[in-house]
Amino acid sequence: MRGGMDHRPDTEPRHTLPDDVPDAVDGVTAGSAGGQPPQPLYSVLSLLLTYPDAQMAQFLPQAEALLDAAQLARLRPLLQHLGGPDLIALQEEYVATFDRRPAHSLYLFEHIHGASRDRGQAMVDLREEYLRHGLQPDPSELPDYVPMFLEFLGQLPADAARALLDDAIHVLARLHKGLSEAGSPYACVFEVLRSL
Repeated sequence: MRGGMDHRPDTEPRHTLPDDVPDAVDGVTAGSAGGQPPQPLYSVLSLLLTYPDAQMAQFLPQAEALLDAAQLARLRPLLQHLGGPDLIALQEEYVATFDRRPAHSLYLFEHIHGASRDRGQAMVDLREEYLRHGLQPDPSELPDYVPMFLEFLGQLPADAARALLDDAIHVLARLHKGLSEAGSPYACVFEVLRSL
C-alpha cells in the first residue's frame, strides 16, 4: 500500500447497482447532486476499477446492461476477464497492477503531487468538492481514489462531470498509456474515459 488504502477483501459490501441507476459503487453515497439523474457509465467504470470480489462478479451482468453498444464493445474484454472463474488470480492481478506499480496507481494526486504536502491539501479540496455536491465520501478511502472520483462524476450533471473529468484527463491518459503498454485488460476503462 502506497498512497491510499490497500486492496484486500473486507467484510463490508462495496458494490451496489440498483435496477436502473448505479449508486455508491465504491465509496460515495449520493446526495442531492443538483437533482440531475446519475450518469451510469461513470458508475460502471468505477465498479470495473474496484478490487475484484464475489460481490462484484454478481453485479457484472447488471453493469453490462447499463452500457450502450459502443461502450460494451470497448469494455467487453475486461467484463469477460472479471467474470472469469479464478477470483484469487483476479485479485492477485489487481494488486500487482495497481498497488505494486506506482505508475499504475489509482490515486490521482499521487501522479501529480507524489508524497508532497500539496497532495494532502488537494485531497482536502476534492473532499470538499464532494461535500459541496451533497455526496458523502467513504472515510475509509482517500478521495483521490479513481473509482470514488468516477462514482462522484456519475452523480453530477453532464457538464460539471465533463469539466472535472477534463481536469484529471492528463493523469487518466497516462494510466491508459501505461496499462496499454503492459497489456492490462484494465486499459479499456481509461480508453473509454479518454473518449468522453
